[in-house]
Amino acid sequence: MALRTASSLWIPRIWGKDSGYSNYLVVDASGEKAGFVFRVPATGSLKRVAFRTGNVANNQTIRVSFQDVDPATGLPDGVVDQWRNITIADTDDNVAKETGIISSDGTDGGAKRSVTRGDLLAVVFEHNPFNTGDVFQLVSIYAAGENFEGLSYLVWNTGSWAKVTAYGPLLGLVYDGDVCYHLADVCSFVTAWNWLIWNTGNPNPKRGLKFRLPFPCKVSGCALLMRHYGYDAWVRLYDSDGQSVLQETFLDKDYFQIDSARWCHVKFPSAQALAKDAWYYILGEPTNSMALGYVDVPTAMYFDQADGGQDFHYAERSTGAPTATPTRRPLISLELTGFDDGAGGGGAAMPAVIAY
Repeated sequence: MALRTASSLWIPRIWGKDSGYSNYLVVDASGEKAGFVFRVPATGSLKRVAFRTGNVANNQTIRVSFQDVDPATGLPDGVVDQWRNITIADTDDNVAKETGIISSDGTDGGAKRSVTRGDLLAVVFEHNPFNTGDVFQLVSIYAAGENFEGLSYLVWNTGSWAKVTAYGPLLGLVYDGDVCYHLADVCSFVTAWNWLIWNTGNPNPKRGLKFRLPFPCKVSGCALLMRHYGYDAWVRLYDSDGQSVLQETFLDKDYFQIDSARWCHVKFPSAQALAKDAWYYILGEPTNSMALGYVDVPTAMYFDQADGGQDFHYAERSTGAPTATPTRRPLISLELTGFDDGAGGGGAAMPAVIAY
């Protein structure tokens, strides 16, 4: 085995900073519908979906269905192939929800949807029935259009179907066996996209990423979505014990662009070799205060829809080994610059590859 040099390969991808969640998809009249259209990520049987509500009014019943996509328009064809009725309570504002099994007869015993990787599929939400005063909002994520994958999109029917631009689906797609697959959207199904804000006086002032990779490699740095609040900070790479420093970089407050949220590309003093399947940590350590972007999911399974899966999640420490939170991921991306060539001798440098 030899580690061949590359210019840069980033993992997980650098997500575009969102501008918050949107309650754009409002269903509050008879016949109105909302939904998501996407390419199926894997072959198998679909079991259920997860979504997030906005503000709702009244106790109501929502039918969630799988529908084919009209190839001429890219919109749902209106035929309910598999479905499930779910109860939405008047108190279900801004919460993560999961359906039961979505099937041909709406029960656990019906036939599930069989799909093939690459199929177009629509998930549609509508009242069943609609009662005067019912309001259902389906949350999506808003960002600049270039910041999320364009082959997945929102659809809204307030009389006829139309695509919704500048918003991305916020969808969890679960297969038989309770597994998820990569959807390549702006992020996986999340319940929070927010900031960790802390200082040296807080418990566990060293906070960041716990990760492992399925191949030997070298890491030369990282990118953090962070804010420094006008103070210096350290970024340190720790070995599997979370205490032995392998690399460290000092971030001087005088060399930041401005005191606001930015992707900060941190260069380690040298490229650090990492072992296959071993856990490591990258932790931000302020001299006073800092902030770090993160996302949360309801269960760790939903990180399988994002780059790196469950092998990239949050950890924090003061002294001793870090404590991990498998349902949270800090927005930190690794810069990899060396890879196992599968040979055993040396080799020429690989061409540059940059993934966003």
